[in-house]
Amino acid sequence: MTGEDRSKLLIRLSEEFPEDTRFMQEAGEIKGFITSRPGANAVQIGPCMATAVAGPILLSDALNRHGGEQVFIDIPLDNTEVVKLTE
Repeated sequence: MTGEDRSKLLIRLSEEFPEDTRFMQEAGEIKGFITSRPGANAVQIGPCMATAVAGPILLSDALNRHGGEQVFIDIPLDNTEVVKLTE
């Protein structure tokens, strides 16, 4: 997490690319979200923020929706669990 307020970015991405914005809920509580959008050189996946359970499901969904396409995913290197998952 960067600690930055991303609410405006997330609202804009969900409005511009609703088909590429996913939320995961459990018992009415949001457990995570992920967005993706077309980029200049590849599909940009992220931002994403999720619990340990929701994260892999959301990432897998995004990668499946963009199968066969070049994708870029920005992951903080200190998030070793997600780095391992994407490798």
